[in-house]
Amino acid sequence: MKQTTRLYRFSCFEIQVEERRLLKDGNNLELGAKAFDLLVTLAENAGRLLSKTELLEAAWPNLVVEENNVNVQISILRKLLGAEAITTVFGSGFRFTPEVIFLTLQQNNDNVETVDVASVHPAMKIILVDDHSLIRDALRGVINELIQSATMVEAINGHQAHQYLEDDPNYHLIFLDLGLPDCDGFELLKKLRAQYPLISIVVISAEESREKIMNALNCGVVGFIPKTTAREVMVNAIRLILSGGTYIPPQSLMLGGTSPLST
Repeated sequence: MKQTTRLYRFSCFEIQVEERRLLKDGNNLELGAKAFDLLVTLAENAGRLLSKTELLEAAWPNLVVEENNVNVQISILRKLLGAEAITTVFGSGFRFTPEVIFLTLQQNNDNVETVDVASVHPAMKIILVDDHSLIRDALRGVINELIQSATMVEAINGHQAHQYLEDDPNYHLIFLDLGLPDCDGFELLKKLRAQYPLISIVVISAEESREKIMNALNCGVVGFIPKTTAREVMVNAIRLILSGGTYIPPQSLMLGGTSPLST
């Protein structure tokens, strides 16, 4: 009798579904039952946005539990897999970003045979919208440092950004300059949030007044990064955003008394 085993592989990790094991470089990692259930659901839907409701049903079927249970288990997974492995889409849910290979193995008389290898899930897809090549180059360098394999395209104005999205609306993240040559940055931001509510947006701007920062946050962005930001700070800001937090520059909060980094 043949026994089927399902495996998900990404980076240095392997999920053995039937054995309920998570391996890193071949070594077993301790992981609770609910975190494991969520991880399997995220991996089998890699690249797709999953709502908290879907994740609750995956780990707590037929039970009524608080949504914060999902946040707790996601936090555990991020500590094991890296903060960038699971991104938060503002007000919508979570997305598993690594490239995942799904394998089905069959065992017959102690012989294991690979019978199916699924296509690799798409990598995280990002649009860099800025008319200055130096800014785009800086963003690209930071993102490549933080994410193993992201697909990035560059737009020099709002029209080009719209073209990318019309051709393929399944981007995960947009870095948006407010000072574009062909349109008002805030008007474009509002249109993008209305037309593509599942895409997270980070504002990159030469203007960093408290009013503009708060206006952008009120439009639902997941971060506001001034162009004067030092590279080390930018790396930490984008790392925070990729791990599900919101980055607010410290200068905007001097009067508010709130921490500049908020999750």
